Amino acid sequence: MAGTQSGESGEGWKVGLLIAVIVLAGGGAGWGALWALELPFAFVGGIVGAVLAFVLFSYLYYGR
Repeated sequence: MAGTQSGESGEGWKVGLLIAVIVLAGGGAGWGALWALELPFAFVGGIVGAVLAFVLFSYLYYGR
């Protein structure tokens, strides 16, 4: 039983790391897109991009 718990926790940090990377990439893409257009509120694009990336990942990974 202890082997199962350590296996589950091992998978948990991998999924967490994957979520963090995807959210950072989405935020960076949103920020970069608005920054390239020289808009003064590029940080909003970063926030929106991160949220959209998280929602998309959650939908694809966990299902409906």
